[in-house]
Amino acid sequence: AGKYAPSSGQPGVAATFEGGGYLSVGNFVGVVVGLLKASGGDLEALFSRFSILSSISGGSWFISQLIYSPSFYDLVTEMAADVNTAAILFNTQYIKPLLTPGNFTTQGEHA
Repeated sequence: AGKYAPSSGQPGVAATFEGGGYLSVGNFVGVVVGLLKASGGDLEALFSRFSILSSISGGSWFISQLIYSPSFYDLVTEMAADVNTAAILFNTQYIKPLLTPGNFTTQGEHA
């Protein structure tokens, strides 16, 4: 078995996040929100089912925000808690701030 193979010797289960730029971020948010809603809303439990994560381009943008941005993590879990308001939350807390000129510093932090 390779360095990152599961210790049981059984094949690992992978989650892949393909590219597509900004559109794939929105798509993956929708998929993960739906999976969270269906599985009880625990993001860590959902991803603990996978031994391998792979991503490229917009998929990397999505997964890195999910891993490293507490506000993005909170947004995704809040959207799953109430899917009836998920689109409004995504628009007001993610899209609008991202598209507002001068809303971020040169280091990418929220102004």
